[in-house]
Amino acid sequence: MFTNKPDHLKHFDYTGFHRYSLTFCTYQRRALFTDGTVVRLVLSQIWRASTEREFAVIAYCFMPDHLHLLVHGQSETAQCKGVIALAKQYSGYYYSKECGRRLWHVTDMNGRSERMKTL
Repeated sequence: MFTNKPDHLKHFDYTGFHRYSLTFCTYQRRALFTDGTVVRLVLSQIWRASTEREFAVIAYCFMPDHLHLLVHGQSETAQCKGVIALAKQYSGYYYSKECGRRLWHVTDMNGRSERMKTL
């Protein structure tokens, strides 16, 4: 697990035409992304959430136990925290339905299991 993760910026609302570098960790850092079927399932749900929340996925990299994403808000109202929540909700739901297990690391009330940086 990440131990030195940055906190969200207090005076920045993560809304609008910004780019973000995100890292999502699997539950208990399990090597779930070694299976192409799982990668395709997760990626399709991330694309779905990104489209619904007005984000473009610029780049992604699946590692065995985590995922790196570079996303870009496509409108003044695009909310990064919203796309994170929806992407994890959609992909987590369909993964658990297919595999019967939890996909993502548990987050606190502020969604702090992701590394988020404005670029």
